[in-house]
Amino acid sequence: MIRFIKSSLLFLSIPSLFAQSAWLRSEGETYLQFSSTGIFNYDSQFFDGTEEYKLHTSGSDLTLNLYAEYGLSDNTTLVASLPYKFLHFEETNNIDPIFDDANNQFVQYAKGGSLNGLSNMEIGIRQMISEKKINIAGQLVVMANSIKVDSDKGLRTGYDAMIVKPSIAIGYGKSAYFSQAHLEYEYFNNSYSDRLNGYIESGIKFKDQLWVIGYIDAVISLKNGELSEIPEVWAGLFLNNQEYIGIGLKLIYELKEDIGITFNPGTAISANHLPKAPALTIGAFAKF
Repeated sequence: MIRFIKSSLLFLSIPSLFAQSAWLRSEGETYLQFSSTGIFNYDSQFFDGTEEYKLHTSGSDLTLNLYAEYGLSDNTTLVASLPYKFLHFEETNNIDPIFDDANNQFVQYAKGGSLNGLSNMEIGIRQMISEKKINIAGQLVVMANSIKVDSDKGLRTGYDAMIVKPSIAIGYGKSAYFSQAHLEYEYFNNSYSDRLNGYIESGIKFKDQLWVIGYIDAVISLKNGELSEIPEVWAGLFLNNQEYIGIGLKLIYELKEDIGITFNPGTAISANHLPKAPALTIGAFAKF
């Protein structure tokens, strides 16, 4: 099996915390990754593809994440993620409350400020389906509604929902090359729309230490939820019907066989209700 797959997380920045993988951990093996993802100084969001709308706040979104995998057996891996967010937004235009006809009430736009707290924690199981020339694995992840909310500031640290995500992944690799893809269904409660997520990536290894990986990622909203929100009420954060097509590059440098660092710039080329700004992730991992 590819040493990279056994010692490096296939990490996705926007907005998922981690991607499904077609490879599993050996029984008793532990993998840990600590990462930081930042989107800084943005005041506008994608709307309906490539259109743009301006927020009346400007801010930054920093996420620290601890991700873990543990091999319960050679065919079953436990996965978990603990994300913690630091939000800071400042009001750039003072807007008085307006009357929202759809909900028959006055709405105060986000005033901004700072908010720190847990985002949606994740725990799940990855199960090997076939391990031959091409690997096939299934995964089931549950995201808890573990967020923090400050409605006066218009800030929240995650989706105000519990999310269940079944997925399937296929992968093929040799000692210095791999490709994999996964398809995932994201079920939201609390009137959010469900989503489909498709992801493809390929990587090449240089000089036994550096992996260069390119990926394309797409999230499509099924628009079957009834939740209606004005983007400016929540500073554009974690809105219903978010979707995107994203591309990115991942660099993984193995300092030793079981220790390394990661660098992942990514951006959306088309999106809805997501920041019109790049996301940058750096991290470090260890396996034992």
